[in-house]
Amino acid sequence: MRYLLAYYSGTTSQWRCLDTNLLPQQIDRAEDLAAALENAPMIALSWMLERRPFGSYQATVDGKSDECVMVYELEPTAASPLGNGTDYVGPWLEMFMQTNEPIGTIALGAGKPISKEAAIGALAVSQHMV
Repeated sequence: MRYLLAYYSGTTSQWRCLDTNLLPQQIDRAEDLAAALENAPMIALSWMLERRPFGSYQATVDGKSDECVMVYELEPTAASPLGNGTDYVGPWLEMFMQTNEPIGTIALGAGKPISKEAAIGALAVSQHMV
């Protein structure tokens, strides 16, 4: 399966998204998303711009907030407008979120402080993705 993950970043005051095709492991079920994100910490950090522990997937949606990741299903073979994941796609994402319903959410724990080295490493990963 393929999913679009959307997260509202209070740090940047914008919605940020991740196409799960960018993760190094195949995702078979939405319930596997949290573990896949935990197993790809630098990708998660470059996407979210902070470290947050991922809770379990819930097939219910209680509104959009910065306390959860919204999970949308994508067509497996559709071309991604996200490119390599580092381009700003705010207008596209806003339209996508208005015309599609999330299939569930992933709860987020409180933010974790990150070291200077990890932050620099995440930026380097983002730059190599361009």
